[in-house]
Amino acid sequence: MQVLDIALLSVVCAIALLYCFLGSRFFRAIFTFTAFLAGLLAAYLIAGIYFTTLFARIAITLTGGLISAILFNQLQFAGRFITGVFAGFAIGILFAFLLNFSVFPLFFWDAVMVVSLVLGISAAVNKSVVLRASTAVSGAFIASLIVFFIISRGGSNADFKDIQSAKDAFNTVLAQYRYMIAGSTALLTLAGLFLQFFLTLRKPQKNDVLPYMMYLTPPLLEDPSQKQDPGPGRYFGKHVKLDR
Repeated sequence: MQVLDIALLSVVCAIALLYCFLGSRFFRAIFTFTAFLAGLLAAYLIAGIYFTTLFARIAITLTGGLISAILFNQLQFAGRFITGVFAGFAIGILFAFLLNFSVFPLFFWDAVMVVSLVLGISAAVNKSVVLRASTAVSGAFIASLIVFFIISRGGSNADFKDIQSAKDAFNTVLAQYRYMIAGSTALLTLAGLFLQFFLTLRKPQKNDVLPYMMYLTPPLLEDPSQKQDPGPGRYFGKHVKLDR
């Protein structure tokens, strides 16, 4: 595996861990950053096809990243929907490999599709519990898969020649390390859920080292319809108000 591939996978793994542990808390910021990186990559690939000068490629790449970030920053419901759908498919993929992928009939994937859509729609309409669970599962699955991918495929130089070779490589890792990936995903998911619910439910104290950290990141911060009054007061509904 080339150094550039390892660096790219490491960045993706770090973002996945942010989703796992802080996904619902900082969803807007993390998803916007993810969209920016995805836009950079897509624009870079397109620029390499149609442009030859370095300046043009850099300009197109940055423009694509910024447009993607701005677009998805304003379409939070789309981001939550994608996260919920991906979490459903991640669970389905793990079950398929754990219980022997080849024996599942077609209705299994139909069921996975239905569950994924339900999770996606629930997260899109801002069901906080579903959003926390979806970000935790998605981040844990991606991080676990990448870690074992790097461990098992570290000497290969052919993993990312094209999409199909990358897909085949990841399928091989899933088949070979399915129990360890499933266990790691479950462990990280539980840890992520605990931290996300803890940050949501915990009430800040006067002597906290970072009392304003929770104040600036109330539950469902990504929902622009939820306002917050920074004035003095006590706890009010889902919003935290600090005593002065």
